[in-house]
Amino acid sequence: MGKWLRIWTKIHHYHHPVIGFCGLLVTVVFSRPGTDLITVGPIQLDPFYLSVVGFGILLVLSIGDEYDPADYGLESSESD
Repeated sequence: MGKWLRIWTKIHHYHHPVIGFCGLLVTVVFSRPGTDLITVGPIQLDPFYLSVVGFGILLVLSIGDEYDPADYGLESSESD
């Protein structure tokens, strides 16, 4: 079971950069800036830029993070 737990924790850790990259890609390909605006009082927000900033922050923060098996209660192995 240790091998499957190790695989699961790696997938759990590395899915954030994939979500960030795919979110940026889908936003840029399927959205157009300035077409839809959200108005909240005197402020107008463009969902395109909100999405780009959100996925960009997720991508940058998750790329800077490292996988440490000890964080998940696993022993470090030489094969990783």
